[in-house]
Amino acid sequence: MARWLTDGDRAALLPGLEGVALLGPTKARERLGWTPEITVQQMCAEMVAEDLRVARRHAFLKAHGHDVPVAVEN
Repeated sequence: MARWLTDGDRAALLPGLEGVALLGPTKARERLGWTPEITVQQMCAEMVAEDLRVARRHAFLKAHGHDVPVAVEN
């Protein structure tokens, strides 16, 4: 399942994380007996849904005159 990225791919996709290895869950499953409870697609859907919820909340508060601080990840 894991696909090895070239240094160029990794730099483009994960700026600032060039030294991070991207691996599949095989080692965790083999060594620790770990299995994922949800799929990657489900995890992404949950993350997007949460981001949209927060964005809607911020838009609502801003539309009603509130100053809303927005967290920015570096």
